[in-house]
Amino acid sequence: MLQINSMQRITETINQLTKPEHHAIGLDFSQQLSLKTSAVLVPISMNEQGPEILLTVRPQGLSSHAGQVCFPGGRYEQAVDQDHLATALRESREETGIHPNNILHSKPFGYLDTLSGYRIFPHLALVDQHKESLVFNQDEVAAHFWFPLKATLMKESYERTTRSVRGLEVPTFALNHEGHDIWGATALIMYSMAKYYG
Repeated sequence: MLQINSMQRITETINQLTKPEHHAIGLDFSQQLSLKTSAVLVPISMNEQGPEILLTVRPQGLSSHAGQVCFPGGRYEQAVDQDHLATALRESREETGIHPNNILHSKPFGYLDTLSGYRIFPHLALVDQHKESLVFNQDEVAAHFWFPLKATLMKESYERTTRSVRGLEVPTFALNHEGHDIWGATALIMYSMAKYYG
């Protein structure tokens, strides 16, 4: 588990990274699209190599975003979720086994509108849970990996490129880690962290 000084350092890092809750990351599509609400957790943990972010890979057989790298999270459900953080915590537990009791500190990090019709609310979270105790839902997670927080905060880690989305070539930020192609909303959230606080 994390040592006290490590927890304090990462808590300070999260506080430094936090943007106002209602600050848009990227473009605001609320006037052009009817947006569904979702939330993701950006899990930060102190591992052997230092602070790292947990990322997951969606299975190829899914109807949307198949094979893409993403943060754990999902759609807001008004009947069960008190707020966006509750969504991120519920979905993250279902997908990765991160228990809410092991979230030592969390903060909202703005919101991001996507062309697929979602408004995503990311939440930075300091996680104090052994890697070995994480249990990944194979229906929603094909693979997972840890990405160094230090590299996340370096703008030179990213490249401007395009990806094909519904037949259109869409500009995006991208980065590669051990063969994993990170782009789209996930890369934009990460780049926003680097842009403002790197």
